[in-house]
Amino acid sequence: MVDYVDYFDSTNRKEIKKIYNNAFPKNEQIPFWILKLSSKSNNTIFKEIIIDNKTAGILYLIFDNDIAYLMYFAINKEMRNKGLGSSILKDLIKKYNTMILSIETNENIISKKRKDFYLRNNFYETNKYTKQNGVYYELLCSNKNYVLTKDKLINIYEKMTNSKLLSFLINKKFKLFDVNFIEKSKK
Repeated sequence: MVDYVDYFDSTNRKEIKKIYNNAFPKNEQIPFWILKLSSKSNNTIFKEIIIDNKTAGILYLIFDNDIAYLMYFAINKEMRNKGLGSSILKDLIKKYNTMILSIETNENIISKKRKDFYLRNNFYETNKYTKQNGVYYELLCSNKNYVLTKDKLINIYEKMTNSKLLSFLINKKFKLFDVNFIEKSKK
């Protein structure tokens, strides 16, 4: 059985940070202290995923009305390839219906596996691409009929925190609020 514990209620915060640091490249990581503080917003959740009393992964979502943006999702290395990630994603899609995420578009094996994983688990290509902090991303969505626009994506990012200071710091590093869709051929 999968349990979810709010980051601030967790007794395994070091393990959560370790999973975060190991799962995402440095240039894709919002500083952890900013992530923690931002998760106090009413529009975000930062959860530890627990199975059999072990930290199995992390989940960070941002909400804008009926849309959930999956900003960070990672399963502990020791627990991968057992169907856990797929099971969690399917539950999340049932709960939120329209979920969006971005994945880096590097043409390496890890990026291809990551994209294939999401496509196998009911996400669809939107044919929308962005470049943030020097990284090219492709946006995927769980709802084929949802039309993702630049304004909708900016709205989601703006919901990440209620703090003007944190918004400033996040945007300074990642330019999240300066979203521009680019064509695939230009990346």
